[in-house]
Parts: sequence; C-alpha cells; structure tokens
Amino acid sequence: MPLFDRYLTDKAAVFHAELSYLGSLPRRGSPPNVNSESDSAGGIDYGSTADMIAGIERSADARERDQAFFSGAARALAGNDLERARALASRISQTDSKSSLIELADFMEASKAIRRKDLVEAERIANSRLSRDLQAVIYYTVATKWSELGDSVRANELMGSACTQAARVDDRGRRARIYLYLASGIARGDVLRAFEIFEAAIKDLDSVGRFDPADDRLRFELHAPDGAIRDHSYASGAGLLSVVQQLAQADLLRTIGLLRVLRAPAPRGFCVLSACRAILISDRKVKANRAGERKKPGDDSGVDGGRNGGQFKR
Repeated sequence: MPLFDRYLTDKAAVFHAELSYLGSLPRRGSPPNVNSESDSAGGIDYGSTADMIAGIERSADARERDQAFFSGAARALAGNDLERARALASRISQTDSKSSLIELADFMEASKAIRRKDLVEAERIANSRLSRDLQAVIYYTVATKWSELGDSVRANELMGSACTQAARVDDRGRRARIYLYLASGIARGDVLRAFEIFEAAIKDLDSVGRFDPADDRLRFELHAPDGAIRDHSYASGAGLLSVVQQLAQADLLRTIGLLRVLRAPAPRGFCVLSACRAILISDRKVKANRAGERKKPGDDSGVDGGRNGGQFKR
C-alpha cells in the first residue's frame, strides 16, 4: 500500500476503503466483536467508520475519494447502517451524490419509525427531510396505520397530504407511479377517490410515452459521483396492470373508459385484457362460492340417504 499511496494516489483511496472493509470481517470460526460498530441487519463487524474515512481521505484525488465514500455509504445503506451511511455520505463533495444518499437514509429511518409504531416521528422526518414523492409514500403509510388504530380524522388528513405531495412531483413518470401506488391502497376503502387518482396517473403515463405497464416498482435514484444513476427500489406491488385489475372489479366500464386516454396501442391493449381477465376470474370465484352454498353438508345430490330404500326424492 505505501507504493500506491506514493505513486498511484488516485487509486489508493479505493484500496484503503476495501481493505478496511475486508480486513475488519470476522475470521472464520471466530465470534463477531459485539463491542464494535456493526451492521444492524446481520450483526457483522465492518470496522469503524473513522478508520474507513481516514483510509479514504489519504487519496489526493477528489473524484476517487467521492467514489469511495459513495460506495461505502451505499454498502452501509444495504446493511441498514444508517449512521455510517450518513457519516460517509457527508464527506462527498458532489451535492447530488451526497443529498441522494442522505435522503434515502432519512426515508429508511422514517420507515423504521413506522415499524416500531412511532407515527409522529415518521411524520416529522417526512415533513423536514424528504422530497415530495417520498413524503407521499410515508404520509400514505402513516395514514393507513392511523386508520388501523381507529383515528379516521388523522388518517384522512394524512391521506390528503399524500395526494397533495404526489401532485407536486415535477417528473411525470415518477408522479404517475406514486399515483398508482396511492390508488392501489385507497381503492380498498374509497373507490371513487381511487378512480380520480388513477385518471391522473393515466394522463401522466400517456404524456411520458414509453412505459412498462407491468412494472410495479417505486424507485429512488442514487446519483454516483462518476455520473451513473443507480436505481433503488423501495416499494412494489402497484403497477399499472395490477391497479387496472383492482379497479376493474369495482367498475369495468369506467376503467376501460379511462384506459382509452392511452395513445400507445400495446400498453392500452394489455390493460384492457388485464381488466377483462380480472372480471372473468372474479366471476368464476363468485359462481364457485354460490355452488358451494347450494350444496349443504350431508346433501348427496338428491339421494335419500337410504331412509326410503335409496330411492330418489320426489
């Protein structure tokens, strides 16, 4: 390493960061060091944040330092170590890279607060630190938790805030996906409102042009110092096709009518077929349930159980 520090300073930072990471892993057969800073998800010691920062700072090249800090922070986020991720991200000189990592850490912190039922803290984080699309997701999730706790007033307020923040997202593609996410959840309790949100999503998707109707992931963009953009999926299950199936069971004609806004023939056709398929599947389930209700326990298809010599009932 001294030779790299002297002659290849632009590469030394990356090597120091990786050595700090690899050298701090527990040896095979030895117990992990529970007193050191560790990954909260797996309980594995990855070395101290201070040592990692010191190793990266030895590089004289700012771009190499930024890339090493970015890689370390991304790894920390993947391990659910939010404090380490923030400490490393704060050292990045490029604003976009720094802010995207820190905001993702804040979103993960708000999600943790929701899981431990600290709804007030989750809302506070969303209010003060998150962008509009992430705010909408947190507000919606907190609203569902308030509804489960029986506070319908607070739930309705936050649901309205989620829709408001979603409408303020500038990027139409991202806004459409947030709309679909909200419509999918709201449809369980307020179908009319879900249709209104779905209509707004359809208009945004039509203006975008090319999109995958089966893609059901919400993504957060991490801007790497080298110019690359890495997508981080933070929610799923609310793509265009899945929402179409959900709403079609409530009102098929209205759903198909809204889909006519889509000018791209392939996505429009997929969605119409998906809506019809949802109705057919639902109809089969209803018929199967009715058949089960008509056949009472002990009924042997009209045969008199032997009481009248096994003759058919008249």
